Amino acid sequence: MGERPSERRVTDLMADVGGSQANISGHLACLKGCGLVVDRPQGRSSYYRIAQPEVRRLLEAAEALLAAVGHDVSLCDHYTGPVDITAPACCSGGAP
Repeated sequence: MGERPSERRVTDLMADVGGSQANISGHLACLKGCGLVVDRPQGRSSYYRIAQPEVRRLLEAAEALLAAVGHDVSLCDHYTGPVDITAPACCSGGAP
């Protein structure tokens, strides 16, 4: 039994997005803790997939919106300063 079409290993995601193993693993742990992704261990690997179809639909809608207006948003001068985003406890090593 191998990879299912909607599943990815950390190494697959590293190739797809160019991130480090530690960074991608950390993000996946956070997403899993929040219930947004699930994993399926197989041998020495784990395969990750989106947990709910609603999450996939949301991501597809966001992708379509960015395709339509992303260029205009990138030119907006209201978003040129630093953004302060504090990670929730599940993503920063705190208790869930």
